Amino acid sequence: MKPGRCWKSLLLCIQLLAGWVHAQDRVFEVNQYDERQGLSSRLVHCMIQDKKGFLWLGTSDGLNRYDGHGFITFRSSADNPKSMAGNYITALAEDLNGNIWVGFYTGGISCYNPVRGQFTNYEMTDVQGRDLSGEEVKMLYIDRQNTVWTSIKGEGLIRLDQAGGKHRQYNIVETATGINQPEYRKAFNIVYRVYEQPGGRFYLLTHTGLYLFNKTSGNLNAIPDPDASGHLVPQNLFISYTVEDDVLWLGSWAGGLAAFNIKTGGWKRYRFDPRILPTTNIISGIHHSGSDTLWLTSIDRGFGYFDKKKEEFVFLAGKQGFPTGSYNGLLADRENNLWLNTENMLVAAFRQSKPFTFVPVNVKKRDHSVFHSITSIIEDDHFKLTATLWADGLQVHNKKTGVTKALGVDTHMDEPLQRVNNIWKDKSGTVWVISRDVIYTFDPVRETLVKIPQPPAWTAEKPSNFFLSIRQDKANTFWIATARNGLFRYDPRNAKYTHYAPSATRPIATRLISAIDTDEYGTLWVAGKNGYLAFYDQKQDAFLPVPVAYKDRKAKSVSSVFCQPGGRLYVGTELGLLLYDISKSEKRPVSLYTGSDGLKGDIVSSMQSDRSGKVWCITQTALCRIDPLTHRISSYGLSDGITKPDIGYGISHLPGGFLAVTANNGYYQFHPFTLLGQKAAKVPVITSFKVYGQEYYYQKELSRNGFVRLEPDENSFSFEFSVLDYKTPDAYQYFYKLEDIDADWVRAGSRRYVGYTNIPGGRYNFRVKAAIHPDDLTQAELTIPFYVETAFYNTWWFRIAVMIFLAGLGFLYYQNQIRSKSRIYGLQSRAATLEKEKAMIMYESLKQQLNPHFLFNSLTSLGSLIWIDQKLATRFLESLGKMYRYILQNRDTELVPLEDEIRFVQMYIDLQQTRFEQSLLVTFDVDQQLLNLKIVPVTLQNLIENAIKHNIITIEDPLKICIYTQQTWLVVENNLQKKNFVQTSNRQGLASLVSLYRYLSQRPVEIEETPNAFKVKIPLI
Repeated sequence: MKPGRCWKSLLLCIQLLAGWVHAQDRVFEVNQYDERQGLSSRLVHCMIQDKKGFLWLGTSDGLNRYDGHGFITFRSSADNPKSMAGNYITALAEDLNGNIWVGFYTGGISCYNPVRGQFTNYEMTDVQGRDLSGEEVKMLYIDRQNTVWTSIKGEGLIRLDQAGGKHRQYNIVETATGINQPEYRKAFNIVYRVYEQPGGRFYLLTHTGLYLFNKTSGNLNAIPDPDASGHLVPQNLFISYTVEDDVLWLGSWAGGLAAFNIKTGGWKRYRFDPRILPTTNIISGIHHSGSDTLWLTSIDRGFGYFDKKKEEFVFLAGKQGFPTGSYNGLLADRENNLWLNTENMLVAAFRQSKPFTFVPVNVKKRDHSVFHSITSIIEDDHFKLTATLWADGLQVHNKKTGVTKALGVDTHMDEPLQRVNNIWKDKSGTVWVISRDVIYTFDPVRETLVKIPQPPAWTAEKPSNFFLSIRQDKANTFWIATARNGLFRYDPRNAKYTHYAPSATRPIATRLISAIDTDEYGTLWVAGKNGYLAFYDQKQDAFLPVPVAYKDRKAKSVSSVFCQPGGRLYVGTELGLLLYDISKSEKRPVSLYTGSDGLKGDIVSSMQSDRSGKVWCITQTALCRIDPLTHRISSYGLSDGITKPDIGYGISHLPGGFLAVTANNGYYQFHPFTLLGQKAAKVPVITSFKVYGQEYYYQKELSRNGFVRLEPDENSFSFEFSVLDYKTPDAYQYFYKLEDIDADWVRAGSRRYVGYTNIPGGRYNFRVKAAIHPDDLTQAELTIPFYVETAFYNTWWFRIAVMIFLAGLGFLYYQNQIRSKSRIYGLQSRAATLEKEKAMIMYESLKQQLNPHFLFNSLTSLGSLIWIDQKLATRFLESLGKMYRYILQNRDTELVPLEDEIRFVQMYIDLQQTRFEQSLLVTFDVDQQLLNLKIVPVTLQNLIENAIKHNIITIEDPLKICIYTQQTWLVVENNLQKKNFVQTSNRQGLASLVSLYRYLSQRPVEIEETPNAFKVKIPLI
């Protein structure tokens, strides 16, 4: 293209865009607010925007602050002296320190300090001590020296004395004649608005005209207004104004719009109603916008504008979503959004040019009772072709004749619906029309549809293949996708079809084809059911599958494909949007775009590229734009003018670089060029800071110290934040970071809240920022430094002191334990000694008891032997003497060798056998190696005596006692033939022996008794 033609095309494009944007300048998106959206009352009487950007709304039931997401309400409370003086608010103003001044219908003025979160209520008394309260506050104004001015009904202009409470009053009406009699004074001695000029001059808008007031001298002069006189209804009751250079535009009650030239003193008046009545031409609010337009609110006509060039009024009430009825005021915020308080609600009018304009498509017939849909559009110099669903079929608009006609398509009898799913222009300029049941071409000469040879039917019963779309490959053959019967390839040279389906000669994995497209190399790509993606290899005449996966995530469905020059293939899946590099033999995914990247909705249904190479895609919730170079994603939706939720059929190119996004009943038209200069993200503000759920007002401390100081028990807190963008509040992605707690920036998405608990003492910075693009972390941020005091029990000195204290306690405890253990050990030793002594005494007592008893028996036996056998009596006497000698020798000995004990007990046995003869049988089987081990003296003698004492001994049933060793045990066992009663038994001999051995050996004496035997095992020591 020649340079001259290029410049002409560019200029033409700019002219088209300029005309299009100008046409949209007075097109609005209108939102309405009442109690259902959180507003305390739908009756809003006054509005301001503070320095931070918050909107403050005075209503009949409290003060509301709005941040674009929700309302916070302040109300009067009798139990809280720091609350405001009333709830019915009629005036608002902000001073230079950021305080909000509030005037009430019931009288009185309050000042809200946002730093402390408290209201200060002012007594209304003038310098003479006269009470000024009780009447409605009509106006509040803060001058350039931060002086507060107000007007109370019937009291003129008042300057507040914040320190002394004695307020200075200036009457607008001084005399008491005519309408200025006291009964009329309340209605006329009022200032509705103040406009301040340099030098301390005020222009006062009053009930009786415009006045010039010198606040230094107090002089008040009426400004001549010749046009105001001569009417039955006064034309100079001014209630609103705006300033444009030297012109003061004034809105009046019943007088319409007045223009006062401050330099020349000249007046002009404009009325939208020729009738001059008290109920007409009432302009309650004005805002100057641009060079041509004044936006107006009217009590009798609603919302509209005044075109200064044409000198005409246009009212929009009942149009574009503006409600009808009375409009009581207007506020233009810093983004030029208009806020309108009506008789029934608050209305927000976002008047910036919408990049997306809805173009309705009217149809002659409609199969669906409620709506019809647009699927695709082709427009050139001659025709505009629009494909419809459930409507006309193909709509043809001839640009030369201006005639639009509908071309119906054939349908099968079982499904008689008009569905044109796709229209597409091939390389030669032929337009293909793909209906559900039939394939056509468009004849531009006759403006008719031409039916080409059709592929085979799906089935005889249901012949429709459900055609979806068509593409042309590098061999100039055409591929038709179906939703039922796979793919058809059509060769126009021979008018023949080749069928590709699971059961066909040339198989493909699925019959359900969701999308097809051809890349820059002329290769066909196809997507289908069950995550199917493949490309056609012409040499093999086959479809080669490509895995639909990214890293370890595998897709289950493919909804769309789009090929872009540069070897890029975009594939829409339930995982998100996959980007493939198809420039090489290996087709591999290189990126996955999801919601975390800014893609609004994961399922992409249609895609198209603009002239700059950016890719536009439709998801289930928004229209998104992808920059292939930076990979940034921008999304567009309701706040941009896309109000219909049912976009998704397709994106079409229009002349001049415009794109069309099809929808129900029409399409959205836009030019990508208008979206290049999108506004940058703003710095968020903290809308709430709470400590343990209670609001914490930190601004004063932050400005004084440079940080916020929190006590140790205030270490659990939360932040709420927001960008004050009332038009597109949901367009921002938020990021936050609490340094030393969060390792990196936390992606919060659209979430505007974060809470932290049990934060340790130390210095921290809470940082938050917002971005239009989720991968853009270069935006300016808000930082809140704060310091959490360390609890004394967490300080180093306290920990050291505690350690020393605990160490001292531990040492004292250890010493006490040592002493206690020593005492316990001593007591235990003493107890053991006593127990041992007790056992020894008891055993010794047993031995002492043994001696007389045994001696008596022995002497009795000896007496008998002397008469019978003197020699035996002599030996008996010698054995008895040796026994007593043994007892006397070991009286103080705890243990004796086993050998000595056996020798001793043998003598005892001999003596007893003298008495019992063959009735007592004693045997020994003792290991000789154990004879040196020790045993308590007289143990065996006691056990044998015990056996003799408790058992019957006769020649027929002798007592058999066996003494033998078992490992290191000495066992004494006898057969059991118990006596019924034992006279000499005290039942403590064996118990004393057991008790004694408990102190001499770690092994106890073991006693076993069976029906036939009695056994005692003595541990050898």
